[in-house]
Order: sequence, then C-alpha cells, then structure tokens
Amino acid sequence: MEPDVFVLGGGLMKSKDYFLEELIKKVDDYVYEANLKDKSAQLSVDAKFLEKYSQKYSDSADYIWRTLPLAGSDKDNYEEPTISYFVVDPYDVDDTRSDMYCYGFDGTWYRGTKLATVDKKGKVTFNGKGEVRIFAVDTAQTGDGVHAYVDLIINASPDSVKGKNIKMSVGQGIYLSHYLEYKEGKNKVENYQYDYADLSIDKESDENFYIVRWGGDYWIRALNPGAKLTLKVTDSVVKANKGSDTTVTITTTAFMCIILSFISPIMALLQTIPSCVMGGVCITLYGFIAVSGLKMIQKVNLEDNANLFTVSVILIAGIGGMSMAIGKVTLTSIACALLLGIFVNIILNKFKKPAKEKK
Repeated sequence: MEPDVFVLGGGLMKSKDYFLEELIKKVDDYVYEANLKDKSAQLSVDAKFLEKYSQKYSDSADYIWRTLPLAGSDKDNYEEPTISYFVVDPYDVDDTRSDMYCYGFDGTWYRGTKLATVDKKGKVTFNGKGEVRIFAVDTAQTGDGVHAYVDLIINASPDSVKGKNIKMSVGQGIYLSHYLEYKEGKNKVENYQYDYADLSIDKESDENFYIVRWGGDYWIRALNPGAKLTLKVTDSVVKANKGSDTTVTITTTAFMCIILSFISPIMALLQTIPSCVMGGVCITLYGFIAVSGLKMIQKVNLEDNANLFTVSVILIAGIGGMSMAIGKVTLTSIACALLLGIFVNIILNKFKKPAKEKK
C-alpha cells in the first residue's frame, strides 16, 4: 500500500545521524541556508505509512510515521513510496502552462533552475549562489497532501574569477560578466555572474568600442572591424576575498559576413530588399565608416606636411572617383585611395628626416 500523506519534517540533514544544524542554518519553518563550499546536504522526508497488509480505508488500518528511507522491520511491514524531487526558482513564476515552466504542486508554474540538483535518494547538490525551492512529490498519489517543499538559500563568496576571450562582429553587444567564470575554492559558482557581479575595468572608453557601465556590469558594443581591446577586470567580492584580477581580450571581425556572402539563399534574400531601403542602409554604413576614419585622423599630426599630403591623396582619390584598369581588372576609387595612401606614406616616411630633439 502507498503512504497516505507525507511532509518534510526535520528539514535537511548532513547524514543519517547528523541533523541540519551542523551544516545548514534554519531561517524559518521552511527556509534554510547553506554554503556552496559544503557541496551537498540530505533531505529528510517524514511520511505517514500504511501497513502492507491493512486495508487503506478500513477503520482498523494501522499507520506509522517514519523518516525515509525505511530500515529494518519497518521496511518489511510498510510500503515505501516513490518520490520525485523538483528544483525551481521560487521567484520565476508564470500563471499559464509553458514548456519552460514546471508545475509547482501549489497551483503555480515555476521555471526550473540549475543552482541545485536532487537525486532519487533526496541528496541535494549545490551548484551556485541563490535561492531555490525544492518540491518532494509522491507521484503515485493525487490530490492534496501528497507534496511538500522547502526553500533553500545557497550562499557563496567566490575567491577567483577567470575571463574568456571574446570574438564579436561589428554592431554586436555583450555583457562583460557573461564571459566570466567564478569559483569558490575548487567549486564553480553557477549563475553568479548574471546576478551578483560587481565589476570595474581599467579602460572605460575606446574608439573601437562603445562601453557603458550597467549596474555592476558593463555593456560593450563593437564599432569597427579588426579591432582589439584588452581589459583588466576586477570583481569587488573576489578582491575582498584576496582573489586576483582577470584579463579579457575582445576582438572584432567581419569574417562572418564574408562566409555569408557565399551562401546563395542569403544573397537571394538580400536581393529582395527594395533599392530605397538598401540605399538608406548604404548611407548609414558608409557614413559610419567615414566618421570612424575621421576619428582616427584626430590623432594624426596634420601640421606635419608628410601626414597632410598622405591624407590629401587619400581624400582626393576616394572622393574624386579615381579608378584604374589593369588588363581585365579594374580598381575602384576606394581601392585606388587605399593603395595610393599606403605607397605615399611608405615613400614619404622613407625619405623623412628625423626630428631634432629639443635641448
């Protein structure tokens, strides 16, 4: 016979003989705190069992309360239920059924979480920092009184952080924290970077990237292709725990656009865009490129005649529409401006006299 009803009693246990006070602090009747570094704890489930040989609804039925799993003579005389465990985010709820949510058996749909996992024997493994709700459900029964839950707060204080190298395409934006990996000792702290990161970086502006602080994080968007940015990243919690800074290198590339240009369906799709729309896109694109070039020129010393002449040649060749035909190959104005700029710069710098040092 299946047990009539079960509830979570005694909270969480470290092992069969040691109750939760040695590992987990009780905050409320159904709320507990744990530390990530302790790695795991054991759920203690109390159930009301019916004797195997009794009639479930008989007046003479014998019931007994025991903590799972049953042992000794209890195991022979009473039926142990099949219990399923569900770990969810107690704050991420939805009123309607969705593939991304699971039923919480309290009339609410919750999104699952990976901050903790529970095996078939009720062992809870901690994976990250945050709060979870653990449901224990007797899957053989229906109706009220066949489930219970506890809320568990998992605390973590990471002492190390490691950055990943980032490759971006022009226009793409990312949150810096999403490319960081946190650890407390040897334990990886899942999801810490999404909710708890408090970052600072050594360079908050760059001509090739748009960088803005967003809470304790940074939003970074790539502006120019072929750019590279190396950041020294500090997290306040890691620093307080005497952890080291980390380095993140961001590079931008237009390689994906080159690959897409060889895919026929994508090219056919682009050709369906009306010419007036494509014209507006081109104005924006080439205007963006031109302004980026002007930003680069700001750092050039145009009082130097060699630099002034090189810039002049590039502008006149490009804007004036200079083109050159070599056999069957025709160089457009942009290509001519590029090549002339390179050659003129090399020649002028080769014969340029070094500036005399001022005494």
